[in-house]
This record gives sequence, structure tokens and C-alpha cells, in this order.
Amino acid sequence: MQHRITLLLLLAVALASALTASSVAWLANHQLAEEGQARMAYLHSQLRERFHAFDLLLAEEEVELDERLEDRLPRIDAALRAWSADPLSTSAEDLGRLAQRFGVEHLYVIDSDGVVVATNYAPDLGLDLSRAGEGMRRMLFRLRGSGEVFSDRFNISVATGRLRKYAYFGPADAAYVLEASLDLHAYIAARHSERYLDYLFNGLFRVPTQMNSQVVSLDTFLANGFGAWSLGGTGETLPPDVVEAFETTDRDVFIQRQGDLTRRYERYTRVGASGGETEDLVTRVVYDDSAQRRLLQSTVLLAGVAVLVFGALAFWTSRWLFSRHLIRPVNRIAEGLAGLARGRFGTLEPTGVRELDVITRGINQLQGRITRREQALREANEHLEARVRARTAELEQANRELQTLATCDGLTGLANRRHFLGEAERAWRRAQRTGEPLAIAVLDLDLFKDTNDRYGHAAGDAVLCALAACLGRTLRETDLAGRLGGEEFGLLLVDTDLDGAQTLLERLRERIASTPVGFEGRSLSLSASIGVARCRQADRGIAEALSRADRALYVAKREGRNRVRVDRG
Repeated sequence: MQHRITLLLLLAVALASALTASSVAWLANHQLAEEGQARMAYLHSQLRERFHAFDLLLAEEEVELDERLEDRLPRIDAALRAWSADPLSTSAEDLGRLAQRFGVEHLYVIDSDGVVVATNYAPDLGLDLSRAGEGMRRMLFRLRGSGEVFSDRFNISVATGRLRKYAYFGPADAAYVLEASLDLHAYIAARHSERYLDYLFNGLFRVPTQMNSQVVSLDTFLANGFGAWSLGGTGETLPPDVVEAFETTDRDVFIQRQGDLTRRYERYTRVGASGGETEDLVTRVVYDDSAQRRLLQSTVLLAGVAVLVFGALAFWTSRWLFSRHLIRPVNRIAEGLAGLARGRFGTLEPTGVRELDVITRGINQLQGRITRREQALREANEHLEARVRARTAELEQANRELQTLATCDGLTGLANRRHFLGEAERAWRRAQRTGEPLAIAVLDLDLFKDTNDRYGHAAGDAVLCALAACLGRTLRETDLAGRLGGEEFGLLLVDTDLDGAQTLLERLRERIASTPVGFEGRSLSLSASIGVARCRQADRGIAEALSRADRALYVAKREGRNRVRVDRG
């Protein structure tokens, strides 16, 4: 009988050990997978926010490039016709001289089929642009013979994988389209610095990935109808199966697994992209799951060892109990274990049986270790929460700095052109609804170029900063001032009619004229010409009122400068 009971007990302990080990392994794997998915989801939410800010910053850089290319392309076409009787057969050398003369990198002549038939960049000769998608074909068709210029968002060069800015011009009396391009990497580095360029394309996304120890690498790709290239300018492209998955399905996330490495590709919509289906931003984040796998293996191993040890102890203890018929001490121990399972910790009293007291002491030691480990886990959790709060504060500060970069002029601290015009448009729509008066003015510093030429750009910067300070002291809290470009500033006067605007601007003009600027021991005098106009109900947007104010400004300039002129039409 004793042997049968021993065999039955052995089988029961073995089955319980196997089930416990399997449960522990499944729970550990499930918990680790959930934590990994949560960290991955948080990382990609941060990347989405930063790509939005990245695209806004690039859009700001493109404003000046748009104006430059829209001004130069018609002049380049005029020079091209003067040099060549047939622009479609212009040599690469002639196009290279034209590009150098007008400050662009590459020029392309595109025939009526959308094919590049002449260019100073040999790798793109014969390139069929109509393959880039329906959006590109419609744009080329609309431009031919229109006499218009179209500036596209930044895009990737098919031959080099470099980020470039493209603009297109369709001469009014010709069947071809003239295209010009600039290297956006080189432009940003020249305008700001190499450090700013590295931050924009790499450092901006470094902080979120550093918060996740599983991230091995992060890369960003711009995709169009010809393929997908790295934004970092390395020339690396997306794998063909990833490109095919994004082109043939509506999926925005594509995941590849190879051993311990997981590659997650995610597609983002670009801000204000003009090409629709031809342009996408795609991120590739590579995760290394080996540490998670090792942790899972260690957890399963420890659980298995613990279960085996506990099972062996229970088996031998039970054998001794059955062999000696110590039912009552066994019941006392069972009651203590049941309380422990329900979370009621308490010291087990000795049973009076030496063998059983070994079990009671082990259980008591286990309770002590569990208590100490719970305390250690609580302390570790508090430390982790403190680190998360610190990281969150860093991210919030970085987001605030990005917002300032996207909306403020870096020299004067005033609103930049894009932000000013956006706020002015919103104020115009509000005035249209409420009927309250709204005035807009354009201010231009008199003879500012002479100051720059005579004393240098540092003196010009000092004059612009002094003007910004004068605007801050004179304008009301409800008004808005912004730098439109160079020495030209826009002033939005809310709830103000023309008489009130003229009074305020006269006071501003007098204050500017009476505010000398000290620079290197010299006192530089200032004066400004100002044109102001009111917003009318018949206007179709703030641009019409701004145009009238600009004409009033030129009247002030013609009449001798240092004066305010009002458009009362």
C-alpha cells in the first residue's frame, strides 16, 4: 500500500510541476510581449509627432526656395531661347552654364511625353517622369503652354537618392516644360549649419529611440513612383517586397522578422504634400528581441527549477507524512499554505515533528524573501516612474522648442511670415463673421540697405532687433507683428478702424524715428515708411487687404519716406 501511495503521489507531483512550469512560461511570455508592444506603440506615436514637426520645418525652408525658383525659371527660359533655337536639343554644357549663371544646380527640358530630353545632369537624361504617377502626369499636362511656374514639395532624386527641391515652368508659347532643381541638404547646411542639418535629419528622432533599449537602428525613407530612398542621403533604398506591400495594399505598417531582429516599416502622410500617391514618408525601426528572449528563457528555467525543487520537497514530505500517519500536522501545514496563497503572511508554528518543521521553516523563509522582493519591486517601480517623468519632461521641452522654431523669426523673435499670414487669415475670417473692424499694415525700414552696406550685416541685425523691441513697446497685446522678409514687417491691428490705425502707426513711426541704435560706438538713426489698409467685406482673403497696404507703403516711399499713408479706397 505504501508503494502504491508513493507512486500515485509521485505521478501527481510530476503532473503539477509540469502544469505549473507551463503556466509560468506562458504568463512570462505574455507579459513580456505586452510590455514590448506597449513600448513599441509609444515609440511610434512619438515618431509620428516628430515627423509632423520635421515636415513643418522643411516647409518653412521651402518658402524662400519657392520664391527664388518662381522668379528665376522664366528668366532662365528667356536666356535658353536666346542661346538655342531649339530648347529640346540644348547641350548639357549650355544648360550647365545657364544653371551656374542663375544659381540652380540642375536644369531639365521635358518634352510633351514627359521625357527628359535635355539636361546638365547625365544620369537623368531620358528619364520618363510620367511614370512617377497620375499626379505628375496631370501637373505636366496643365503646365504646358500655361506660362505658369509650379514649385513642388521636396522630393528624392531617382539617380542619387538625395533630397532635392524641384520647380517647373511651362512657357506660354511652347510644348515643353522647363524644370530646375536644388540640393535641399546643401541649401539647409549653407543657410544654417551642418549641425542643424544633422539635427533635422537625425538628432530630431534620436531621443524617442534612445528611450527603448531594444531599438538597434532607425532610418527614414521618402517614397515616390520610382522607389524609396533614405532621407539621410546614404543612397539606401527600401526592399522591393516592402515597396510592393505599400503600393498594392492599404496597409500603413509592414513587419518583417528574421531571427531575433524585427523590422517595422510604417508609412506616414506628408504635411501639405502636392503629389498624393507619389510621395510617402516611411520609417524603418529595427528591434533586437534577443535580450527579451534570454530573459524569457531565464524566467522559464528558474520557474522550472523552482517547481522541481518545490515538487520534490512536497513529494518527500508527503511520503514521510503518509508513512508516519501525521494527518493533523499535515493539515496544519496545509492551512498555513492556503493562507499564504491568499496573501495572508504569517509565521507557521512548529508542528513538533522534526521533519515537518523543516517545511515550516522553509515556508517562513520563503515568505520573508517574498516580502523583501515585493519591497524591492516597489522601490524599482518608483525609480522607473521617476525616470519616465524626467524623460517626459525632456520630450515636452523639445516639443516646445520645435513649436518656437516653426512659428517665430530666429533674429527678432517676432512671428515669421508663415505664422503671421496664417494668424492674419484667421483674424480676417473672424472679422468677416463678427463685422468688427480689422486693419493691416506693412512697415519697411528706410534706407536699410545703406546701413547694411556701410556698417555691415551685424549693424543691420542690431537695427532689426531694435525695431522689434520698439514694436513690442508700442503695439497692443491684441495686435500681432511679424517679419515678412528682410526689413519688411507686417502689423495686424485687431478691432481697429483706419483712423485709429493711423493714430497708432503715427505714434509708432515717431517712436522709431526718435530711437537711435547704438552699434560699436556709433548712434544709428532709424525711420520707417508705413502703408495701412482696412479689410473689406468684399475681400476674398487677407491677401487683398495686404496688397492694398503694400501699395500705400510704396506711396509713402515715393513721397519721401518716414511717413504713414492710408489706403481709403
